[in-house]
Amino acid sequence: MIAVSLATAFGALIPFIMLAPYIIDLSAKGKQNLEEGFNLFFKYNMVFVAPLAFGLSFFAKTLLSVFYKQRFEIVSSELLSVLAFLILFQTTIMVFSYLFNAVGKPKETTKSFVLVIFIAVFLNYYFIQWVGLIGAAYATLITYALLFLLLFFLARAKTGIHIYLGNLLKPVFCAILMFGFLLLLPQNQNIIIAIVYAILAAILYFILLLATKTLTIKEIIFLKNRILKP
Repeated sequence: MIAVSLATAFGALIPFIMLAPYIIDLSAKGKQNLEEGFNLFFKYNMVFVAPLAFGLSFFAKTLLSVFYKQRFEIVSSELLSVLAFLILFQTTIMVFSYLFNAVGKPKETTKSFVLVIFIAVFLNYYFIQWVGLIGAAYATLITYALLFLLLFFLARAKTGIHIYLGNLLKPVFCAILMFGFLLLLPQNQNIIIAIVYAILAAILYFILLLATKTLTIKEIIFLKNRILKP
């Protein structure tokens, strides 16, 4: 529960919700505008959640030592390292729900949830029997990944919207490189050192976004103005 709470709390920090009206407004301007708007919305979401997920996984033990008692560190840090990646799927599933709502098909998300619940029950039973408590974390992560994939394909089938794979893969690729950089640094559980590592990782991630043309300066300015808009 501790690991889930932290993962959810950090996911709530993502400001992509500020962009929700943008996609809803575009739904009234035709399919092409909706497709372009949704893909921007999808990309901006991934740009935020990818480094947050990988970063939370890396700093799991440090964060737990700060926010919770020492006795929770060993078990919960391993759980949080896995559950951190829920952020990738939780927020993206919400993005899909905005799309289905915008085109008047909100039931698609609900039906997908119901279908995946049955799979989740089986996965939890199997993984817990196989590897113990950590198995529940893996089962939960796989369940959300399956729900994401289902909604990804349903979005194309039910709305005709083409989702550019680059908007998914490029931010994740940059986040993986950032994670690799963190792994190369000396291990240290000091919170001050962790903050320094996080700042360095964020700078590297930003450089990678520009180098891979995942984001342009123009898009960054738009995103800043949209989020900080009073």
